[in-house]
Amino acid sequence: ATHRKAVRELVSESQEAHQGALSDEAAAREALSRHLKEEVASHREALLKALDEHRREQGSHRDALHATTRERLESLEELLQEALGNHRSQVDAMHSGHAEELQRL
Repeated sequence: ATHRKAVRELVSESQEAHQGALSDEAAAREALSRHLKEEVASHREALLKALDEHRREQGSHRDALHATTRERLESLEELLQEALGNHRSQVDAMHSGHAEELQRL
């Protein structure tokens, strides 16, 4: 009888220890899950900040490129207007020279 009682006590202690280990494992799993969720959220936030910064930089570069392009186009337009004016002056001088020649004839 005492042997059975001792076996029952050992089985009972073993079951309690097993339940305690399962409980500890569940708590550890929950803690790990919580930690991983926090890590994922932290990395996500960092990635979103980096993406926003990249977009801002991209916008700044695009704006600078547009400004430079606009300045170059304006400069080209001025050069073309000047060249056109010079050409017109040359054509007017040539016409005027032809008109004088025709009058002399």
